[in-house]
Amino acid sequence: MSCSCCSHDEKTTIFEPFIDRFVLLTHCRLDNGRTKAFRNPHTGPQTNEWHDSKLQSLPIELYQACLSYLDLATLTAMRRVSQYTRHAIESLYQYQELYEHAPQALRACLSTGVAPHIPLRRLHHALTTMECYYCRTSDTPRSTFGSYLSLYEGRRICLFCLRNNELLKPVELMTLITLRCQKNSTLCSTPTSFPIITTLPGHYSPIPSAAPRSPRTSLLLAYSITSTPEQTLNEKERLALFGNSRTATTYHHPLISPSDESDISPAANYIPPETPKQIAHLYMSAISFPYLPSSKSCVDYGVLCGDCNLHMRYEEYRWKEEQRNRRMNGQDPTASLRTRERINKLRKKACKMYTVSEAALKDVCDRQDVLRKWEEDVPEMSIQEHKLFHAKEKISKIEVQWRKSVKGPPLPLLKHDRFG
Repeated sequence: MSCSCCSHDEKTTIFEPFIDRFVLLTHCRLDNGRTKAFRNPHTGPQTNEWHDSKLQSLPIELYQACLSYLDLATLTAMRRVSQYTRHAIESLYQYQELYEHAPQALRACLSTGVAPHIPLRRLHHALTTMECYYCRTSDTPRSTFGSYLSLYEGRRICLFCLRNNELLKPVELMTLITLRCQKNSTLCSTPTSFPIITTLPGHYSPIPSAAPRSPRTSLLLAYSITSTPEQTLNEKERLALFGNSRTATTYHHPLISPSDESDISPAANYIPPETPKQIAHLYMSAISFPYLPSSKSCVDYGVLCGDCNLHMRYEEYRWKEEQRNRRMNGQDPTASLRTRERINKLRKKACKMYTVSEAALKDVCDRQDVLRKWEEDVPEMSIQEHKLFHAKEKISKIEVQWRKSVKGPPLPLLKHDRFG
Protein backbone atom coordinates (compact mmCIF):
# COMPACT_ATOMS: atom_id res chain seq x y z
CA MET A 1 0.00 0.00 0.00
CA SER A 2 1.45 3.35 -0.95
CA CYS A 3 1.52 5.92 1.79
CA SER A 4 -0.48 9.02 1.03
CA CYS A 5 1.91 11.15 3.03
CA CYS A 6 4.53 10.82 0.30
CA SER A 7 2.46 10.22 -2.84
CA HIS A 8 1.68 13.95 -3.32
CA ASP A 9 5.27 15.15 -3.52
CA GLU A 10 5.56 14.93 -7.27
CA LYS A 11 3.18 16.07 -9.95
CA THR A 12 1.15 13.19 -11.30
CA THR A 13 -1.84 12.76 -13.55
CA ILE A 14 -4.22 12.09 -10.65
CA PHE A 15 -7.67 13.42 -11.42
CA GLU A 16 -8.75 16.17 -9.01
CA PRO A 17 -11.96 18.11 -9.78
CA PHE A 18 -11.16 20.76 -7.15
CA ILE A 19 -8.56 23.54 -7.26
CA ASP A 20 -5.41 22.12 -8.80
CA ARG A 21 -2.49 22.77 -6.47
CA PHE A 22 -0.07 22.75 -9.41
CA VAL A 23 -2.04 25.52 -11.16
CA LEU A 24 -1.57 27.61 -8.02
CA LEU A 25 2.18 27.56 -8.59
CA THR A 26 1.70 29.81 -11.62
CA HIS A 27 -0.87 32.11 -9.99
CA CYS A 28 0.84 32.66 -6.63
CA ARG A 29 4.57 32.06 -6.21
CA LEU A 30 5.52 32.43 -2.55
CA ASP A 31 8.75 34.35 -1.98
CA ASN A 32 9.73 32.60 1.24
CA GLY A 33 13.43 31.90 1.40
CA ARG A 34 14.32 34.62 -1.09
CA THR A 35 16.39 37.66 -0.18
CA LYS A 36 15.02 41.09 -0.99
CA ALA A 37 16.92 44.38 -0.81
CA PHE A 38 14.99 46.57 1.64
CA ARG A 39 15.71 50.27 1.90
CA ASN A 40 16.52 49.64 5.57
CA PRO A 41 18.05 46.19 5.26
CA HIS A 42 17.68 45.12 8.88
CA THR A 43 15.76 47.47 11.13
CA GLY A 44 16.16 45.99 14.60
CA PRO A 45 16.81 46.83 18.25
CA GLN A 46 20.35 47.95 17.44
CA THR A 47 19.27 50.69 14.98
CA ASN A 48 18.26 54.29 15.68
CA GLU A 49 14.89 53.93 13.93
CA TRP A 50 13.83 51.11 16.25
CA HIS A 51 12.23 53.28 18.96
CA ASP A 52 9.90 54.92 16.40
CA SER A 53 7.84 51.72 16.25
CA LYS A 54 5.91 50.88 19.43
CA LEU A 55 4.92 47.45 18.12
CA GLN A 56 8.40 46.36 17.11
CA SER A 57 9.90 47.65 20.36
CA LEU A 58 8.14 44.81 22.18
CA PRO A 59 10.15 41.71 23.12
CA ILE A 60 10.33 39.29 20.22
CA GLU A 61 8.13 36.73 22.01
CA LEU A 62 5.31 39.25 22.56
CA TYR A 63 5.77 40.61 19.05
CA GLN A 64 5.35 37.17 17.51
CA ALA A 65 2.37 36.43 19.77
CA CYS A 66 0.65 39.52 18.38
CA LEU A 67 1.52 38.55 14.82
CA SER A 68 0.06 35.05 15.21
CA TYR A 69 -3.46 36.49 15.66
CA LEU A 70 -3.42 38.35 12.34
CA ASP A 71 -5.00 37.15 9.13
CA LEU A 72 -3.03 35.84 6.17
CA ALA A 73 -3.44 38.97 4.04
CA THR A 74 -2.14 41.26 6.79
CA LEU A 75 0.82 38.98 7.47
CA THR A 76 1.67 38.91 3.77
CA ALA A 77 1.59 42.71 3.63
CA MET A 78 3.66 43.06 6.82
CA ARG A 79 6.36 40.86 5.37
CA ARG A 80 7.20 43.81 3.08
CA VAL A 81 7.79 46.23 5.99
CA SER A 82 11.34 45.27 6.89
CA GLN A 83 13.69 42.36 6.99
CA TYR A 84 13.23 42.10 10.76
CA THR A 85 9.45 41.88 10.43
CA ARG A 86 9.72 39.31 7.66
CA HIS A 87 12.05 37.21 9.80
CA ALA A 88 9.66 37.50 12.78
CA ILE A 89 6.72 36.28 10.70
CA GLU A 90 8.61 33.44 9.07
CA SER A 91 9.84 32.37 12.52
CA LEU A 92 6.27 31.73 13.71
CA TYR A 93 5.89 27.98 14.10
CA GLN A 94 2.33 28.15 12.70
CA TYR A 95 3.55 29.92 9.57
CA GLN A 96 6.56 27.61 9.23
CA GLU A 97 4.44 24.44 9.40
CA LEU A 98 1.92 25.78 6.90
CA TYR A 99 4.61 26.82 4.44
CA GLU A 100 6.51 23.55 4.82
CA HIS A 101 3.61 21.08 4.72
CA ALA A 102 0.71 22.92 3.02
CA PRO A 103 1.98 25.80 0.87
CA GLN A 104 -0.91 25.19 -1.54
CA ALA A 105 -3.31 26.34 1.21
CA LEU A 106 -1.47 29.67 1.55
CA ARG A 107 -1.44 30.10 -2.23
CA ALA A 108 -5.16 29.28 -2.51
CA CYS A 109 -6.16 31.78 0.19
CA LEU A 110 -4.08 34.55 -1.36
CA SER A 111 -5.09 33.80 -4.97
CA THR A 112 -8.83 33.64 -4.30
CA GLY A 113 -8.99 36.77 -2.14
CA VAL A 114 -10.21 35.14 1.10
CA ALA A 115 -6.92 35.69 2.98
CA PRO A 116 -8.27 38.78 4.88
CA HIS A 117 -10.97 36.57 6.42
CA ILE A 118 -8.77 33.64 7.53
CA PRO A 119 -6.57 34.09 10.63
CA LEU A 120 -3.25 32.29 10.76
CA ARG A 121 -4.19 30.39 13.91
CA ARG A 122 -7.42 29.06 12.36
CA LEU A 123 -5.66 27.71 9.29
CA HIS A 124 -2.93 26.13 11.40
CA HIS A 125 -5.58 24.55 13.64
CA ALA A 126 -7.17 23.04 10.52
CA LEU A 127 -3.76 21.64 9.51
CA THR A 128 -3.26 19.88 12.85
CA THR A 129 -6.85 18.67 13.29
CA MET A 130 -8.02 15.60 11.39
CA GLU A 131 -11.78 15.96 11.86
CA CYS A 132 -14.16 17.61 9.40
CA TYR A 133 -15.36 20.85 11.00
CA TYR A 134 -18.83 20.71 9.42
CA CYS A 135 -19.46 17.10 10.46
CA ARG A 136 -18.40 17.84 14.02
CA THR A 137 -20.58 20.96 14.33
CA SER A 138 -23.68 19.56 12.58
CA ASP A 139 -27.00 18.79 14.26
CA THR A 140 -25.88 15.17 14.60
CA PRO A 141 -22.15 15.51 15.46
CA ARG A 142 -19.84 12.81 14.15
CA SER A 143 -16.11 12.43 13.62
CA THR A 144 -14.99 12.11 10.00
CA PHE A 145 -11.52 12.51 8.58
CA GLY A 146 -11.40 15.58 6.34
CA SER A 147 -8.81 15.68 3.58
CA TYR A 148 -9.80 19.01 2.01
CA LEU A 149 -9.89 22.69 2.95
CA SER A 150 -12.96 24.87 2.44
CA LEU A 151 -11.78 28.34 1.50
CA TYR A 152 -14.91 30.15 2.70
CA GLU A 153 -13.88 29.95 6.35
CA GLY A 154 -10.54 28.14 6.24
CA ARG A 155 -11.98 24.98 7.82
CA ARG A 156 -11.10 21.32 7.27
CA ILE A 157 -13.83 19.52 5.39
CA CYS A 158 -14.55 15.98 4.25
CA LEU A 159 -15.30 14.79 0.75
CA PHE A 160 -19.00 14.23 1.45
CA CYS A 161 -19.67 17.71 2.86
CA LEU A 162 -17.93 19.35 -0.07
CA ARG A 163 -20.57 18.03 -2.44
CA ASN A 164 -23.67 17.56 -0.30
CA ASN A 165 -23.67 19.97 2.66
CA GLU A 166 -26.43 22.53 2.21
CA LEU A 167 -24.60 25.05 4.40
CA LEU A 168 -21.86 25.29 1.75
CA LYS A 169 -24.18 26.07 -1.15
CA PRO A 170 -22.52 28.88 -3.16
CA VAL A 171 -24.11 31.77 -5.01
CA GLU A 172 -22.56 34.15 -7.50
CA LEU A 173 -21.90 37.73 -6.46
CA MET A 174 -23.75 39.01 -9.53
CA THR A 175 -26.84 37.13 -8.39
CA LEU A 176 -26.69 38.89 -5.03
CA ILE A 177 -26.21 42.29 -6.68
CA THR A 178 -29.14 41.66 -9.02
CA LEU A 179 -31.42 40.70 -6.13
CA ARG A 180 -30.19 43.60 -4.02
CA CYS A 181 -31.10 46.07 -6.79
CA GLN A 182 -34.70 44.88 -6.97
CA LYS A 183 -37.31 47.38 -5.87
CA ASN A 184 -38.80 45.18 -3.13
CA SER A 185 -35.56 43.55 -2.04
CA THR A 186 -35.38 42.32 1.57
CA LEU A 187 -31.63 41.59 1.58
CA CYS A 188 -29.52 43.47 4.07
CA SER A 189 -26.13 41.92 3.41
CA THR A 190 -23.45 43.91 1.68
CA PRO A 191 -20.65 42.36 -0.43
CA THR A 192 -18.00 43.43 2.09
CA SER A 193 -19.47 41.71 5.14
CA PHE A 194 -18.49 38.11 4.31
CA PRO A 195 -15.77 36.18 2.42
CA ILE A 196 -16.00 36.30 -1.36
CA ILE A 197 -14.01 33.77 -3.36
CA THR A 198 -12.58 34.94 -6.68
CA THR A 199 -12.32 31.58 -8.41
CA LEU A 200 -9.43 30.43 -10.55
CA PRO A 201 -10.01 29.39 -14.17
CA GLY A 202 -9.88 25.65 -14.68
CA HIS A 203 -11.81 22.42 -15.13
CA TYR A 204 -14.15 21.76 -12.20
CA SER A 205 -16.22 18.68 -12.89
CA PRO A 206 -16.25 14.91 -12.29
CA ILE A 207 -16.12 14.60 -16.10
CA PRO A 208 -12.48 15.52 -16.87
CA SER A 209 -12.63 14.97 -20.63
CA ALA A 210 -15.87 16.84 -21.39
CA ALA A 211 -15.78 19.53 -18.73
CA PRO A 212 -15.61 23.06 -20.16
CA ARG A 213 -13.04 25.45 -18.75
CA SER A 214 -14.77 27.58 -16.13
CA PRO A 215 -13.92 31.31 -16.23
CA ARG A 216 -13.28 33.47 -13.20
CA THR A 217 -16.28 34.37 -11.09
CA SER A 218 -17.02 35.56 -7.54
CA LEU A 219 -18.74 33.19 -5.10
CA LEU A 220 -20.07 33.50 -1.56
CA LEU A 221 -22.05 31.30 0.78
CA ALA A 222 -25.79 31.57 0.26
CA TYR A 223 -26.48 31.04 3.98
CA SER A 224 -24.35 34.07 4.87
CA ILE A 225 -26.94 36.32 3.17
CA THR A 226 -29.69 37.52 5.48
CA SER A 227 -32.78 39.67 5.21
CA THR A 228 -33.47 42.98 6.87
CA PRO A 229 -34.85 42.93 10.46
CA GLU A 230 -38.54 42.03 10.80
CA GLN A 231 -38.60 40.77 7.20
CA THR A 232 -38.14 37.41 5.51
CA LEU A 233 -36.82 36.52 2.09
CA ASN A 234 -39.46 36.56 -0.60
CA GLU A 235 -40.04 33.54 -2.84
CA LYS A 236 -37.91 34.87 -5.70
CA GLU A 237 -34.93 35.55 -3.46
CA ARG A 238 -35.28 32.20 -1.73
CA LEU A 239 -35.29 30.29 -5.01
CA ALA A 240 -32.33 32.25 -6.39
CA LEU A 241 -30.21 31.72 -3.27
CA PHE A 242 -31.18 28.30 -1.97
CA GLY A 243 -33.05 26.61 -4.80
CA ASN A 244 -36.13 24.46 -4.41
CA SER A 245 -36.22 23.10 -0.86
CA ARG A 246 -39.08 20.68 -1.65
CA THR A 247 -36.92 18.30 -3.67
CA ALA A 248 -35.99 14.83 -2.45
CA THR A 249 -32.63 14.36 -0.77
CA THR A 250 -30.12 12.90 -3.19
CA TYR A 251 -26.44 12.48 -2.31
CA HIS A 252 -23.65 12.41 -4.88
CA HIS A 253 -20.09 11.12 -4.82
CA PRO A 254 -17.89 14.04 -5.96
CA LEU A 255 -15.32 11.77 -7.65
CA ILE A 256 -17.78 9.82 -9.79
CA SER A 257 -19.07 10.84 -13.20
CA PRO A 258 -22.86 11.40 -13.27
CA SER A 259 -23.15 8.77 -16.01
CA ASP A 260 -21.81 6.14 -13.58
CA GLU A 261 -24.47 6.92 -10.97
CA SER A 262 -27.85 5.23 -11.00
CA ASP A 263 -31.08 7.20 -11.26
CA ILE A 264 -32.77 7.48 -7.87
CA SER A 265 -35.03 10.38 -8.82
CA PRO A 266 -38.33 10.47 -6.90
CA ALA A 267 -40.44 10.81 -10.06
CA ALA A 268 -40.32 10.36 -13.83
CA ASN A 269 -38.98 13.32 -15.86
CA TYR A 270 -37.53 14.71 -12.64
CA ILE A 271 -35.44 17.87 -13.09
CA PRO A 272 -32.50 18.06 -10.63
CA PRO A 273 -32.34 21.26 -8.57
CA GLU A 274 -28.67 21.83 -9.51
CA THR A 275 -27.44 22.92 -12.90
CA PRO A 276 -23.99 21.87 -14.22
CA LYS A 277 -22.78 25.41 -13.56
CA GLN A 278 -23.91 25.29 -9.95
CA ILE A 279 -22.24 21.90 -9.50
CA ALA A 280 -18.98 23.33 -10.84
CA HIS A 281 -19.19 26.14 -8.28
CA LEU A 282 -19.07 23.54 -5.49
CA TYR A 283 -15.68 22.34 -6.70
CA MET A 284 -14.16 25.84 -7.02
CA SER A 285 -13.93 26.54 -3.29
CA ALA A 286 -11.89 23.58 -2.05
CA ILE A 287 -8.37 22.24 -2.26
CA SER A 288 -6.62 19.09 -1.14
CA PHE A 289 -5.32 19.64 2.40
CA PRO A 290 -3.03 17.30 4.37
CA TYR A 291 -3.18 16.43 8.03
CA LEU A 292 -0.08 17.10 10.11
CA PRO A 293 0.17 14.60 12.99
CA SER A 294 1.42 15.60 16.41
CA SER A 295 4.79 13.95 15.71
CA LYS A 296 5.37 16.38 12.80
CA SER A 297 7.18 13.57 10.99
CA CYS A 298 5.03 13.47 7.84
CA VAL A 299 1.69 14.58 6.42
CA ASP A 300 -1.31 12.42 5.62
CA TYR A 301 -3.68 13.11 2.72
CA GLY A 302 -5.88 10.11 3.50
CA VAL A 303 -7.18 7.34 1.29
CA LEU A 304 -10.57 6.07 0.20
CA CYS A 305 -11.76 2.56 1.02
CA GLY A 306 -11.62 0.41 -2.10
CA ASP A 307 -14.15 -2.13 -0.77
CA CYS A 308 -16.72 0.53 0.11
CA ASN A 309 -16.47 2.13 -3.34
CA LEU A 310 -16.67 -1.22 -5.12
CA HIS A 311 -19.76 -2.15 -3.11
CA MET A 312 -21.35 1.19 -3.95
CA ARG A 313 -20.62 0.72 -7.67
CA TYR A 314 -22.09 -2.79 -7.54
CA GLU A 315 -25.32 -1.59 -5.96
CA GLU A 316 -25.53 1.24 -8.51
CA TYR A 317 -25.07 -1.32 -11.29
CA ARG A 318 -27.66 -3.65 -9.77
CA TRP A 319 -30.27 -0.88 -9.55
CA LYS A 320 -29.55 0.18 -13.14
CA GLU A 321 -30.22 -3.36 -14.32
CA GLU A 322 -33.44 -3.53 -12.31
CA GLN A 323 -34.62 -0.26 -13.84
CA ARG A 324 -33.83 -1.56 -17.32
CA ASN A 325 -35.85 -4.73 -16.69
CA ARG A 326 -38.76 -2.68 -15.35
CA ARG A 327 -38.86 -0.54 -18.48
CA MET A 328 -38.77 -3.61 -20.69
CA ASN A 329 -41.75 -5.06 -18.78
CA GLY A 330 -43.69 -1.79 -18.78
CA GLN A 331 -43.29 -1.23 -15.04
CA ASP A 332 -42.53 1.98 -13.16
CA PRO A 333 -38.71 2.42 -12.92
CA THR A 334 -38.93 5.17 -10.28
CA ALA A 335 -36.88 4.53 -7.16
CA SER A 336 -38.81 4.00 -3.95
CA LEU A 337 -38.01 5.84 -0.73
CA ARG A 338 -36.29 2.75 0.62
CA THR A 339 -34.11 2.45 -2.49
CA ARG A 340 -33.12 6.12 -2.36
CA GLU A 341 -32.16 5.82 1.31
CA ARG A 342 -30.09 2.69 0.61
CA ILE A 343 -28.19 4.24 -2.32
CA ASN A 344 -27.70 7.52 -0.45
CA LYS A 345 -26.25 5.65 2.52
CA LEU A 346 -23.81 3.76 0.28
CA ARG A 347 -22.69 6.96 -1.47
CA LYS A 348 -22.13 8.69 1.83
CA LYS A 349 -20.10 5.78 3.17
CA ALA A 350 -18.00 5.58 0.01
CA CYS A 351 -17.04 9.26 0.39
CA LYS A 352 -15.33 8.64 3.73
CA MET A 353 -11.56 8.91 3.77
CA TYR A 354 -9.19 7.41 6.31
CA THR A 355 -5.71 8.12 7.61
CA VAL A 356 -2.95 5.81 6.42
CA SER A 357 0.33 6.85 8.09
CA GLU A 358 1.59 5.38 11.37
CA ALA A 359 1.91 8.82 12.96
CA ALA A 360 -1.74 9.59 12.19
CA LEU A 361 -2.77 6.18 13.51
CA LYS A 362 -1.21 7.04 16.88
CA ASP A 363 -3.21 10.28 17.00
CA VAL A 364 -6.36 8.32 16.15
CA CYS A 365 -5.77 5.93 19.07
CA ASP A 366 -5.22 8.83 21.45
CA ARG A 367 -8.41 10.48 20.22
CA GLN A 368 -10.39 7.28 20.70
CA ASP A 369 -9.17 6.94 24.28
CA VAL A 370 -10.60 10.38 25.03
CA LEU A 371 -13.94 9.52 23.42
CA ARG A 372 -14.24 6.29 25.41
CA LYS A 373 -13.94 8.22 28.67
CA TRP A 374 -17.00 10.25 27.71
CA GLU A 375 -18.87 7.14 26.51
CA GLU A 376 -19.15 8.47 22.98
CA ASP A 377 -19.23 6.44 19.79
CA VAL A 378 -15.68 5.72 18.69
CA PRO A 379 -15.37 6.49 14.96
CA GLU A 380 -13.19 4.66 12.46
CA MET A 381 -10.57 7.19 11.38
CA SER A 382 -7.73 4.96 10.14
CA ILE A 383 -7.79 2.59 7.18
CA GLN A 384 -6.23 -0.14 9.35
CA GLU A 385 -9.24 -0.14 11.68
CA HIS A 386 -11.72 0.10 8.85
CA LYS A 387 -10.24 -2.95 7.11
CA LEU A 388 -11.10 -5.03 10.18
CA PHE A 389 -14.77 -4.31 9.48
CA HIS A 390 -14.51 -5.63 5.92
CA ALA A 391 -12.63 -8.71 7.12
CA LYS A 392 -15.80 -9.80 8.96
CA GLU A 393 -18.14 -8.81 6.13
CA LYS A 394 -19.76 -11.43 3.91
CA ILE A 395 -20.04 -10.69 0.20
CA SER A 396 -22.52 -12.45 -2.09
CA LYS A 397 -21.18 -14.71 -4.84
CA ILE A 398 -22.74 -12.49 -7.52
CA GLU A 399 -20.93 -9.43 -6.20
CA VAL A 400 -17.66 -11.35 -6.01
CA GLN A 401 -17.99 -12.31 -9.67
CA TRP A 402 -18.84 -8.71 -10.57
CA ARG A 403 -15.77 -7.41 -8.74
CA LYS A 404 -13.57 -9.83 -10.67
CA SER A 405 -14.93 -8.40 -13.92
CA VAL A 406 -14.04 -4.83 -12.89
CA LYS A 407 -10.78 -3.68 -14.44
CA GLY A 408 -8.71 -0.88 -13.00
CA PRO A 409 -9.09 0.94 -9.67
CA PRO A 410 -12.32 0.95 -7.62
CA LEU A 411 -13.24 4.35 -9.12
CA PRO A 412 -12.48 4.77 -12.84
CA LEU A 413 -11.29 8.40 -12.53
CA LEU A 414 -8.69 7.71 -9.84
CA LYS A 415 -5.56 5.62 -9.46
CA HIS A 416 -4.89 2.67 -7.18
CA ASP A 417 -2.77 4.72 -4.77
CA ARG A 418 -5.84 6.73 -3.74
CA PHE A 419 -7.37 3.64 -2.11
CA GLY A 420 -6.51 1.62 0.96
